[in-house]
Amino acid sequence: MALQWKFDKKCGEITFFEKAREKEFTYALYEGNAFLIMLKEERDGKMIEWEMYNFFADETHMKRCCGLANGCDDLFEDAPPIRMRLDIKKHSKWKKVVELMLKAYPNLELIVYDSEAFVKDMAKKVRL
Repeated sequence: MALQWKFDKKCGEITFFEKAREKEFTYALYEGNAFLIMLKEERDGKMIEWEMYNFFADETHMKRCCGLANGCDDLFEDAPPIRMRLDIKKHSKWKKVVELMLKAYPNLELIVYDSEAFVKDMAKKVRL
């Protein structure tokens, strides 16, 4: 089955640090029909292009890719994640994502937020 997601359902961002080039790369996060989908977004004026970076089909796949499953190496060893922002309203299994990411990458800078609460809070401030 092909990966599917809705572009208006972006649930966060993740930044990796590639050790060899000493460079950071940031990818947009989506849920879709996979546990987590990572896409590179290129913006050129009004145009946006997306490029598939990686995905986790389910929790088991994520554990294997992150080196948490027995006998599996960390696929991100040479470019580990250093920062992650995750919207709890746009990812149905955000608690599991957070748990696994922090277990695999204890030094990960993690920001979990609720976009709906932020929007409601800003609306209240604007009305005053």
